[in-house]
Amino acid sequence: MFELEPGAEMMAWDMLALGRPAAGDAFARGSFTQHLEIPGLWLERGRIDGGDLVLREAPGGLDGQAALGTLLLAAGTPLDAARREALLETARALVAVLPEGLRAGVTSPQPGVLVLRALAGRIEPVARLLRSAWAAWRSQAWGLAACAPRVWST
Repeated sequence: MFELEPGAEMMAWDMLALGRPAAGDAFARGSFTQHLEIPGLWLERGRIDGGDLVLREAPGGLDGQAALGTLLLAAGTPLDAARREALLETARALVAVLPEGLRAGVTSPQPGVLVLRALAGRIEPVARLLRSAWAAWRSQAWGLAACAPRVWST
């Protein structure tokens, strides 16, 4: 859970790789439960059960994909419409040129929240897209260079 004061802004992401697709091991048992919350702005709760073939395989679910990610930009004070639309357009430009096998979309469900979601067969393309969007939003929203955390180094 995150809490934002008026005027504060943040970005966060979550990436999930189900199973071991490179080894041919599907996520077929067990479960994953997620809870992301910014009180008054964003609430996401989800549960993925490995035995739920409909969720795992149906086009309205994960469509057989094993990797998913969410990038969230949230503000304690609603973003003005022009700024919000500019940030959305930046992400839409990235989403418009996705490599084959990667699907993504971006939206603003309310004036203080932007959400980019991605789905693919492997985690690497999801991570590349979220890193690119993170860097672009960081520069555009806050005038900060994309200074990758040490944890991202390989």
